[in-house]
Amino acid sequence: VVQGMAEEDTAEGGAVVLVDAAAGVEVGIDLLSFAVPGDAAGSVAGFRGVPPGCAHLLHYGVQADGGGGCLKTGVFVRFGGGGQEACVLRWETRDEDFVCCDEVAAANAAAAARGSPAVRARLVPCTPQLRMQWEALAGYVSDVCLRRCNVPCGTKVSPGAAPGDDDGAAGKSRARAPPSQVTPYFEGIARAPHFAELWPPKEELARMTTAERTQYCHDASTRLAWLIGGTFGGSEDELLGEAQLAFVLFLLLSSYAALIHWKNIVTLLCGCHTAVTTNPQLFAKFVGVLQAQLLCVGEDFFTDVLAEKNFILVSLVALRETLAAEENPQFLCALL
Repeated sequence: VVQGMAEEDTAEGGAVVLVDAAAGVEVGIDLLSFAVPGDAAGSVAGFRGVPPGCAHLLHYGVQADGGGGCLKTGVFVRFGGGGQEACVLRWETRDEDFVCCDEVAAANAAAAARGSPAVRARLVPCTPQLRMQWEALAGYVSDVCLRRCNVPCGTKVSPGAAPGDDDGAAGKSRARAPPSQVTPYFEGIARAPHFAELWPPKEELARMTTAERTQYCHDASTRLAWLIGGTFGGSEDELLGEAQLAFVLFLLLSSYAALIHWKNIVTLLCGCHTAVTTNPQLFAKFVGVLQAQLLCVGEDFFTDVLAEKNFILVSLVALRETLAAEENPQFLCALL
C-alpha cells in the first residue's frame, strides 16, 4: 500500500492499480468487475474511489481452457480513514497471477495514477451506489474476523476445497485446526479460509443436564450464546462479520465451503427462539444483513441444487413463525 494519493482522491477514496495486466483477465473489487480489454494489456488498469474503512475484496482470475469457467483468487484490502492510499499489484505472466511490486515500481504507479489523466481514465470508479451495497454486505467484516478465518488483509484467498458429502449432509461446517497448531504460511500462495466451528465440543454437551440437552436440541439459543461468549469473544458483530465473510467468498470466489458455512450460520440464527426475545438487537441487525445478501442472488438461487434444497426459505419460515409465536415487540422496536 502506497501513501500519497492526490487531494482529489482523498474525497473519493483509495485506488487499486494493476500493472501489466494481461488482456482478458477478469478483475474486480467488491461488486464491480470487468475483463481487461486488449488496448489496456501491458498497461495499467484498476479501480479508484474505493471507500476507506470497510474491508474490500479484490478478486481476479483467468478463463479456463475450453471455456470451463474462471477460477478466482481474492485479496482483502482496507484503506485508511484518510483515503490517500493505493494498492499496487503487477501481473506475472509466468504464474498467471498478480504479485506485489517493489517499492520503487509501486511508488511510480501510484504517482502515475494520481498525476496522469490517461492512467486515471483506465481506473474504473466505484460509484456511490456500489459503495452502499458493499457496506451492507461487508460492514461487519473486521480485521479480527479476517485473521480468525486465516485470511488477513494482504493475503491471497482461494475458494478452498468443497466439504465432503458427509459434512454437507450433516449440515456441519469443517472443524477448525486446534489452536495449538501453527498455520503454515507461504508468501504469495493463496490460503483457503478457516471458518469457526459452530458446534460445541462433545465435552461441553456431556456436561449438560437432560433438561439442558432437550433445550439445546429444540432451541439454538443455547448454542448461539456459547458461540458469542466463546468463539467470538462476546461480540455478536463478529458472528455477523463471519456470516458476511462467508457470503462474499461464496458470491465472488464461488467458494462452496463458504456457502456451507453461511448456510449454517443462517440456519443457526433462524433456529433461535429465546434469543429473539433476549437479544432483539442482534436479530434486527441479522435481518438487515440477510436482506442485503439476498438482493445479490438471483431468483434461481432459491431452487438451485447448491442452495441446499431451499434451506433459506425453510429458515426464513422458521424465523417468521418464532416471531409470530413470541409476538415480540422488542424485536419490532429494534428493527425500526
